[in-house]
Amino acid sequence: MFIGAFVGIFPMLYTSIFTCTICDFLNSHYPGELLGYTSWMQLKDISKSFSMTFTMAVIVYMLKFIPISYWITLPIQIVVGFSLFFLLCRITKIEEYKEMMNMIKPMFNKIIGKQ
Repeated sequence: MFIGAFVGIFPMLYTSIFTCTICDFLNSHYPGELLGYTSWMQLKDISKSFSMTFTMAVIVYMLKFIPISYWITLPIQIVVGFSLFFLLCRITKIEEYKEMMNMIKPMFNKIIGKQ
């Protein structure tokens, strides 16, 4: 990174992507051998979440091109992003979403006084 700072931002970004990829492989490969949970299995497990997040990010990014003030666009992007992500989680019935809702529901019920 230090050397990349003198070369330019793009070489520094490419170097960062390269080193992060190697680090990810090392951090998932060896524990995978010990636990029987390979790097490919890990990638497969996160692929659904990644694709939902990518879809949400593209749609939220496109809202940037609406010809209105940035002060209005940002809150719209935040609301649309949260809503779309939770809608996609609900539609795909992703397991982590179910777990999260099971943890959050008792808190909300306690706040509003429901049992």
